[in-house]
Amino acid sequence: MIDLTLLITQLIAQAPYIVITILAILLYINKRLNELSTNINNRITSLSKRINRRFKGLENRINELSNRINELDNKISMLVNFNEQLLEIFRSRDQLSETEVNALKTYLRSITPISRSKYYTEEVRKRLLELLDKDIKDYTWRDVYELEKIADLIFKEGVLSNRKELIRYASLLRVFIAMIRGELLYIRKVMPTEEDIKYLYQD
Repeated sequence: MIDLTLLITQLIAQAPYIVITILAILLYINKRLNELSTNINNRITSLSKRINRRFKGLENRINELSNRINELDNKISMLVNFNEQLLEIFRSRDQLSETEVNALKTYLRSITPISRSKYYTEEVRKRLLELLDKDIKDYTWRDVYELEKIADLIFKEGVLSNRKELIRYASLLRVFIAMIRGELLYIRKVMPTEEDIKYLYQD
């Protein structure tokens, strides 16, 4: 028969050794965890630095590309403005007849692209058709500015959706707008009013 008193006495006597053993194990585990944590932190720091360097290089490339795009956009804008001015002059000298202007208007009316939901909406398309249905002699500066805004919306939609036909259409519409400008300025001798200019800068 086991003597419980003796067993309890022996366990109590050995208790300090058990505690020391447990503490030693815990200290070893803690040390290993600290080493592992330090190792992981070092790897994370190294990886973070590598990622930051790559992102920095990518950011520099994006900025460089953005600057080139802006430079190209400015050059294209200059060329477009020059062409529009040239068309206005041609119209003022009757080198572009009313028949040719009407022909372009009719062509634009016939190939009016299908609308989208972002910029070139169905509402914008309907308004475009209404403007293209007007007689050349009835166009006002307000109509010109509205057509310019529509051309911008069509161009944005074309770029956003990668629809090249929208970009081409916006370019043709710009040609027509330049002709109408020439009609107003040089044929009919009509200058934009203050109210017309205010409309131009409305959202």
